[in-house]
Amino acid sequence: MTTQRDSVARRDKADIEAAISSAFGNKDLSSKLEGVSGYFLGRPYLDNPLGGGPDQNEKLSVSARGFDCVTFIETVLAASQSRNMKDFVSVLKRIRYQDGQMSWTKRNHYMVGWARQNQAAGFVRDLTLGAAARKHRRHLNIVPGVKPRTVTFRSFPKRWVVQSSSIIRTGDILVFASTRKNLDAFHVGLAICGTRLLLRHASRTARTVIDEELEAFLKRHRMSGVMVLRPVCQPSA
Repeated sequence: MTTQRDSVARRDKADIEAAISSAFGNKDLSSKLEGVSGYFLGRPYLDNPLGGGPDQNEKLSVSARGFDCVTFIETVLAASQSRNMKDFVSVLKRIRYQDGQMSWTKRNHYMVGWARQNQAAGFVRDLTLGAAARKHRRHLNIVPGVKPRTVTFRSFPKRWVVQSSSIIRTGDILVFASTRKNLDAFHVGLAICGTRLLLRHASRTARTVIDEELEAFLKRHRMSGVMVLRPVCQPSA
């Protein structure tokens, strides 16, 4: 007997495979990221789609029906690095969890940790370097069940992002640093370059995946700065 859960799982599988196919024929990763992320434009924004907790068994969430800002980035990055659903599941685990070990405690709950883990795994390269990058220190303690820790990281000021937008490429991951002392980042999205530089992201405000002008987003939000991560093509992709 086919259950509703089985039906949803098949629908998600077909949706992910269609997203992978949407980038078929694009040789460079930047074009793949644009194609896959564009496939998901208009999908709903979901609050806390992964759920779970330190006392619960972790299950891999594979859904294309809706996203928060992080699961949108993870899904797009994994699909852009994959040839089929089997590849996608394997890559998503490595992106979402430390060393690909699927448990709630190994999930990359904070974006600085996410960035460093995925740079070590070879999925991204941190471009937030040089004299323009400012150093920040945060004591991360807002996720219940995750041991508090202090981290340092760098971000570019808003004005650098606007003035140096030619350095940013389509598909670059933009991480927006929080002004709060106990949080590293409050949002993340993809850069889409064209006539104007756009931010493609799962927007809590719009409740959907949208494109909006990056400069307008920067003006509307208080932040400590922007981290720039460049996706890197995996040898097996």
